[in-house]
Amino acid sequence: MSTPELVTVVVVALWLAVLSFVVLLLVRQLGLLTVLVRQGGPPTVMDYDGLEVGEKVPDDVLATLPLNGKPSYVLLLSTTCGPCRELAADLSGTDLGAPLIALISGSDELADAMVDMLPKNLHVVRDPEATAVAKSLRINSSPFALELETGTVTGKSYVNTRDDLLRLVNARQDQKELVAHGNG
Repeated sequence: MSTPELVTVVVVALWLAVLSFVVLLLVRQLGLLTVLVRQGGPPTVMDYDGLEVGEKVPDDVLATLPLNGKPSYVLLLSTTCGPCRELAADLSGTDLGAPLIALISGSDELADAMVDMLPKNLHVVRDPEATAVAKSLRINSSPFALELETGTVTGKSYVNTRDDLLRLVNARQDQKELVAHGNG
């Protein structure tokens, strides 16, 4: 075999190796996309925030929060979080039609100001208990809400606005109506 033929064979072999590598990468990506589509899309951050829906609430939380078996909403607010302060002000005068428990984490001075903005008919848990409860509920972000009933998580959502919280509450009402009409 002459030198030009040898060079041609080596170049063709390298080119085929590169093409094979590219094809393998494309097949891998296609496989990943197929898995994501079957699972309903890429995981969201909320998949890793808060207890999972259907998960039991830890006993220490049940002992700390005034839960009565009816649907209740636990809202984590941080005094150093801008959206939390805006949400607290936006909630003033709001009646959810269900018990709301606010976990307020942060310094006492800032917590006092936030509590003054919130509706008067809700139960407030402040630090250090608020942080301990949030940790037990595996809530890492704020503002964040969990819907609890009979010691079980029945819903969860990020709640940057009053409308986000109302959507969480109304989702339960919508589900009840579907069940009542035999569509659930």
